[in-house]
Parts: sequence; structure tokens; C-alpha cells
Amino acid sequence: MTEPCFDGQLIKLGNREFVIPPLNWRRIRKLMPILERMKGITAGGGLTITEPMLDDCLTVIYEAVSRNYPDITRDELEDLVDLGNAPKVIMAVMGLSGLLQGEPAPAEG
Repeated sequence: MTEPCFDGQLIKLGNREFVIPPLNWRRIRKLMPILERMKGITAGGGLTITEPMLDDCLTVIYEAVSRNYPDITRDELEDLVDLGNAPKVIMAVMGLSGLLQGEPAPAEG
């Protein structure tokens, strides 16, 4: 695995640790429609999980993770991300990218 180029939040996915960086301007611009749809996810509350929602979450996670790990594939991430760690990763990406109010909470494991 390559050495991360960008600072971020250390999060463990499976048995690997990743430094999850914020999204850059280019990626935020590219993801704007998805980020708009994700407002309900990051606002909290009980949501019904749908396949499009899973795809949106994976897309955002992939765009952030691939900044530091350009060789990772979406397929690899689909095996590493689960319902237990996805909220931590999404909140880290959104918080670090300035898309949430306040500071991102530190990740645990």
C-alpha cells in the first residue's frame, strides 16, 4: 500500500488502516449531486437503506480514499466497508471536507 500524500483521519477497515483525507475541490464539484442526496444520511435518524444510497456512500468513500490510495479499487472497498464502519468513514469524509457543522469526531478502530 502506498504512503498517504494527504493528512486525514486514521480509520481501520477490515485489517487495514487508512488515512481518510478530505475531498478536494474537484471531487466535491464532481460529487455535488450525490452530496445533496446524502444530506439525510449525515443528518442522523433512522433511514431505510436502499441500493442507491449504498452506491452513493461507496462513491463518496472511494473518492476520498483514492486520494491517498490511488491503486485501491471500488471492488476492494466494497469488501472492506460494512454497515459498522461506513458511518465513521462517511462522517470523517464529510467533516474533514467541511460539509458538516463542527469538527469531525475522532475515529475509533
